[in-house]
Amino acid sequence: MDWLTDLRILITVVSFSAFVGIVLWAFAPALRTRFDADAAIPFHEDDPPSGPHAAQPARTSEK
Repeated sequence: MDWLTDLRILITVVSFSAFVGIVLWAFAPALRTRFDADAAIPFHEDDPPSGPHAAQPARTSEK
């Protein structure tokens, strides 16, 4: 085999190993509670904005 074929084989093996590692990490039972909590972040109620610019109405351009 030449070096290009060896390189292609190495890249394929490394990519597949990374894929399997990511899948195992994503579906690990120990991390389920963390992922469930992170998935609910967009649905948490936000506090109303505060600070000097919070009460200013949107600017409109009238000519």
